[in-house]
Amino acid sequence: MKWTHRKRIIVAAVGLSLCAQILMVGMGILNAGRVDEDIEASSRLKMLDSASYNITTYLSHINSMLNYLQSNELSEYVRSFLALEDPAIAKQKTEEVNLLLKQIRFSDNLIDKVYILGNYSFQKNIVIHQGQNDMSEEYTPNISDLASAQLLPILQYYRNHPTVFAAGELTDRLKFSASMLPEQKTAVKQLAQDLEGRVVLNGGVIDGNPKSFMVILVMKKDLLSHLVESDSFTSFALMDNNQKLIDQTPPLKGTKMISQMKTINSSGLKLEMFSQRKMESMANKQAFLIKYMLFFMIILVVTFLITFIYSHYLILPFRKISHRMNKQHLLFPLQFLDKEKVSKGGIPTLSLRKKLIILFSLSVCIPAVSSAFAYYQFINAYSKQQMKPYAEQFAQQVNKNVHRQAIIYEDLISKLTLNPTFVSLLIYQNFNNLNMKQEPDISFLQYSGISDVSYFVLYNLLGTQTYSNQNSDFLNYFSLDTNIRKEIDSSNTIVWSTNMKDLYNQPTVSLIKQIFDAAGPTPKPIGYIQIVLNQSAFQAVLPDKNDYLLALNAAGNVLFQNEPTKKAFKEVMQTREEVLAHEGNPLQYAVINGVEGIANVHTIEGMNWNTFLLESMESLLTEQKKLSLSYLIVIFSTIVIAMIFAYGLTKWLIRSLEHLKLAMEQQIVEVKMDKRIVYKDRDEISDLIDSYNRMMAQINQLMVENIQIAQENSLNQMKQQELLSLKTQAELKMLQLQINPHFLYNTLQSIGMRAKRAGEEEVGFMVYALADLFRYSISHDSNFVDLSDEIEHTRNYIAIQEFRFKDKFTVEWDVSEEALQCKVIKFALQPLVENAISHGILSSIREGKIWIKAFVDQEMLSITIADNGVGIEEGRLISILDQWQLGNSQRSGRSNGESKGGLGLNNVFFRLQLIYNGRGTMTIQSETFEGTTIQLRIPQDV
Repeated sequence: MKWTHRKRIIVAAVGLSLCAQILMVGMGILNAGRVDEDIEASSRLKMLDSASYNITTYLSHINSMLNYLQSNELSEYVRSFLALEDPAIAKQKTEEVNLLLKQIRFSDNLIDKVYILGNYSFQKNIVIHQGQNDMSEEYTPNISDLASAQLLPILQYYRNHPTVFAAGELTDRLKFSASMLPEQKTAVKQLAQDLEGRVVLNGGVIDGNPKSFMVILVMKKDLLSHLVESDSFTSFALMDNNQKLIDQTPPLKGTKMISQMKTINSSGLKLEMFSQRKMESMANKQAFLIKYMLFFMIILVVTFLITFIYSHYLILPFRKISHRMNKQHLLFPLQFLDKEKVSKGGIPTLSLRKKLIILFSLSVCIPAVSSAFAYYQFINAYSKQQMKPYAEQFAQQVNKNVHRQAIIYEDLISKLTLNPTFVSLLIYQNFNNLNMKQEPDISFLQYSGISDVSYFVLYNLLGTQTYSNQNSDFLNYFSLDTNIRKEIDSSNTIVWSTNMKDLYNQPTVSLIKQIFDAAGPTPKPIGYIQIVLNQSAFQAVLPDKNDYLLALNAAGNVLFQNEPTKKAFKEVMQTREEVLAHEGNPLQYAVINGVEGIANVHTIEGMNWNTFLLESMESLLTEQKKLSLSYLIVIFSTIVIAMIFAYGLTKWLIRSLEHLKLAMEQQIVEVKMDKRIVYKDRDEISDLIDSYNRMMAQINQLMVENIQIAQENSLNQMKQQELLSLKTQAELKMLQLQINPHFLYNTLQSIGMRAKRAGEEEVGFMVYALADLFRYSISHDSNFVDLSDEIEHTRNYIAIQEFRFKDKFTVEWDVSEEALQCKVIKFALQPLVENAISHGILSSIREGKIWIKAFVDQEMLSITIADNGVGIEEGRLISILDQWQLGNSQRSGRSNGESKGGLGLNNVFFRLQLIYNGRGTMTIQSETFEGTTIQLRIPQDV
């Protein structure tokens, strides 16, 4: 192929652009992989932290619930001997307990059943089922029954620790005493069945006889699924400190998954998360790679087109000159070339170097800069797309956390309304002197969520403050809004109050609920309680402080936010509206207060709240900035290399033109037209020189042709003489190589015949064996022979040695028929037998034996030569093996194992290595005074 300067320019520009593109695409793909790993790792960690927080919060709250049930009127109801009391009194106590139960949110706390059991049958047990307003009348066992059935020790062992009992773990271990009645046995067995397969928390036996009692909480089925957000790509498992499984979400399908574990509390509970690559992520990766490849191809095509078109105008003047010079022989007189006509259609105002710099700038630098910018945008967009599936799941988990925290606060205010101290305080303040003070009891400090309360306020039915744990001296400072009181009175629900400022003039949110007096036959309202949450409330639901969370109630009022600045709030509300405008796609990229992330809007089920979450991409963007720096380095390097190419090609072109210019001027000065300008490359300059040479050839055609003919004839004669001389020398050498060996072979044949005629059979046999041995040695048919031929040659050698050393040794042969047809290298067997005789048998005083075995094993010919000679000394053997390892056969010499008439061990080893490319092997084992064994393995598939 003719390599013109134009082709070189095109190849250089496209090749340089290709290298830059491949480097940037490779960096992009590698970075995409790192982005995937970073997103998956950070998302898994945030998800695990968020789920762990929710489970920890829930378990802490349930423990608080257990303590509450063990210390209030419910336990008092069980400990009293109501079965021995007047039925009217027992009925009144039962109604009071039912009123109290209605205020406790068992269902919202994922509690399916509650058992509060007394010690004896004359004590009243409490059984509460989910969805029931009153306690159940079903017969339940007491603590004594559990002890008699051997169930109590198991429950005592797991007291205050959540656990799960497998099917049969309790029922199979029941042992009923003979004194137990059938209904008692049935009740115990039913309780054991209810506890199996569910998460159970019990407080153990409280107090001593005779007023002992026990609280057992049975959680809802699939408890963990209510606390963590799992899907077909994420699963969770909760285990105790002994790795016993407590609960798990539906397990993942497949085996390729990533597992992470976290200890979530001081008792050693562990949460393990299993995750797989999301399908959306894999689809995003495929789309990203396709986009990269398409842009890669477009850039290459654009680079080629720019270079192809521009290089045409760059080389056009040279082609015009060449064309005009080719036409000179048709013109008379010869005409001068016009510079303006030659330059027309090109770029006449710039030097060649500047033209090439412009060319590489257009074809390499500009595409490199644009592609780097595009690739960076691609990877940026890809990062945002990859975050969306994980951001959606994380947002749902945060919603569960918010919901759980809200339930804790609502449960807190419900418990406070039942606090006897607050009830007494409201009754006292409503119907007595308002100026009298009564400090509330501090028993409420054990309630879950109390640490997030800034302060609380008690109001009478008119909405006037009667007590606050802050600023009690200023009772008129607080008052309850009339609309709020009407809303509470009409629905008897908890009201979340927003858009208010606390005592310290800070924006906050509070909960308000009505308090009832249950002392009379009919409960009656006596006032209200308001708990004001501090600014840290709900903050812990986010594991990453860079994330932004906003919650609004149904009216659009702010419940809480972790970025209270007005500027951020305005941006949040604007972004929230934009996200809501994208129906069907609740995940959008957004920037709020300088923080970039994925924004989404969700509704919390059961609360009628809307949450706005911005999951920060700060850590990911930091990595992207590093990538942009890498792209800048690639761009700078590409520009520098492009300029070097432009300079190099310009220098090449100018050097060629200078060469042409000097040659022309020399011909003019010397007034000679018989010299051709020599130029090795085939390009536009070559065409120009060829045109000039053809023009000179038209003037001196005859002289040049005669000179060329004479030179060609002279060269042909010299070549023919040289070839004839070489041929003669080769034939003489071949004759010299063949005369002496054939003469000796024929002479040995004659001696053998004479010996047999004279009756010297042994001498004749030995001469014939020596003749065959010599004939085999000088034959040059091939490097490979059949094993049968090699054995025949070896037998001839052995026959000669047996004749020389009578009764000194014997040879045993064990060769399979299949092995006889195998191919081996020539002189593979005889040198080894020679080595065994010369260095092993002859140096020994005992009768020598040589065993030769050959068979085929898995396309490999195995040959073993063993003797019972003196063996090889250990140092000598190590030296031979070291030489084989080094591959140096020249240093061995005869002292390393060569016999006087043989090729030696090293020769056989190195020929095996060379001919079979290392697949043929040769091993040697030897013990001093015991003998030597050599094994060859020769491949048969060559």
